[in-house]
Amino acid sequence: MKRLVCILSLFSLLLISALPASSQHSDDISSISDGFWGSFSRSIVISSINNDGRTTEGGSGISFLAGYNLSPNIGFFGGIEGANMRPDMDNMFGLGQVDLGIQLMPLSESESIRPYFRAALTGMSTVERDLNYRGGGLALTAGAAIYVLPQLAFNLGYTHSIINIQEVNAGNGWQEADFNALTGRVQVGLAYHFGRRSHS
Repeated sequence: MKRLVCILSLFSLLLISALPASSQHSDDISSISDGFWGSFSRSIVISSINNDGRTTEGGSGISFLAGYNLSPNIGFFGGIEGANMRPDMDNMFGLGQVDLGIQLMPLSESESIRPYFRAALTGMSTVERDLNYRGGGLALTAGAAIYVLPQLAFNLGYTHSIINIQEVNAGNGWQEADFNALTGRVQVGLAYHFGRRSHS
């Protein structure tokens, strides 16, 4: 929790310092709001896997996303995220997720602060010494991109995933399973837009 507060505080300071610069460049944002983009984020991750009575676990990780915007308002993306869960305990474990979906940015490309919404199919896997899980489900994201340059934006988002665990490995090979898991990911990072064409 302290780590999350520190990250959000740092992001708030960056946002305050970025707003004047972003207004100067708002007229140019439309020239790079479609085409290819990529992002890197640090994340705070919370997971809950229900079958074994495991309580909610917390950790941190990194994520990489890449996408292609068909227009200033809609596009496709894919991403990968890895997190170290229970980092302060001896029985820590790794959690990875892969997302593939669509992104909507409803406001005009001339706005320097643009909310976004994502819906994706997601796959999840855990890596632990004695017990591993694999499954898939749906991930929904809400966030905002704050442009400080025509190509560069700060990102702040939250992704909530509902996952059906389909396989479990308790040391004797992968076995079929059928129960649910939840993950929540708070992501703070940077996105760079490479652009495809300029708008007249």
